Amino acid sequence: MSYRPPIDAKKREQAKALFLSGITMEQVAEAVEVNLSTVKSWAHRYKWPTVKRQVRPLVQSMLVQEQTKVSAGIAAGLEAEGRKLRETLSKDLQGTATRLASHWASPDSIREELERSQVVRQVAAVASQIYGWDKESVTSTVRIGAMGQLDDQGEGENAVIEAGPE
Repeated sequence: MSYRPPIDAKKREQAKALFLSGITMEQVAEAVEVNLSTVKSWAHRYKWPTVKRQVRPLVQSMLVQEQTKVSAGIAAGLEAEGRKLRETLSKDLQGTATRLASHWASPDSIREELERSQVVRQVAAVASQIYGWDKESVTSTVRIGAMGQLDDQGEGENAVIEAGPE
């Protein structure tokens, strides 16, 4: 009979950790570079399946805690991004109002700004779905004077541009 050196305890502990992590005995044997029958023998001798059943609820609880932390971090990040987007949309509408007020005499300029405001409205509608905004918190109404048909006294009708979900 040939001499086989004993497998060190370190390999057995690595195998146990891998087994408890949920991979198959075949994968454990391959990863630790020992015979499959050796892994099966260790599992039986040291009652790894029993340990796995006892540890599973603790591991699941730890995973839930970690997932909760990650979810909270993601939610906070989304909230911050949502605030930035709202600010950007608001500034864009203010810019549109300013440009419309300064270009009231040019129908082409008015048409371009109105098309731009439609794009802003579509972005706001999509953003409201992504960030869970309600219509009241998103709708931003900008009243612009000196727009539309001018009457004989040079007074314009007011126009309303809304950015937000339909």
